[in-house]
Amino acid sequence: MTIVNRLTGGGAKAKFVVVHHIEEGLPPHPFADALKALDEILFRPGRPEEGIIFLSPVEIEGGRGAQMVACAETVAAARELSDRALKILCSQFAPAQW
Repeated sequence: MTIVNRLTGGGAKAKFVVVHHIEEGLPPHPFADALKALDEILFRPGRPEEGIIFLSPVEIEGGRGAQMVACAETVAAARELSDRALKILCSQFAPAQW
């Protein structure tokens, strides 16, 4: 919650969903590849309070999944955004496994 408050200026209306998706046995990938894959939906200050925030590169780089926060106007929209992010990562990194 602290990261969401800091990035949105605190007291913001953004709702969020925390995603901790673990998959053992995935091939390791550079974190930069994940950033490129999700570029259009990454959170960026100054834009509407919506987007994906990676919590750690370790899972992606180690081939173990992903940790992220999806921020949006509603919890349902944040959940949809997190699902979209996982689908994108799946199609880029391990289509048959995620």
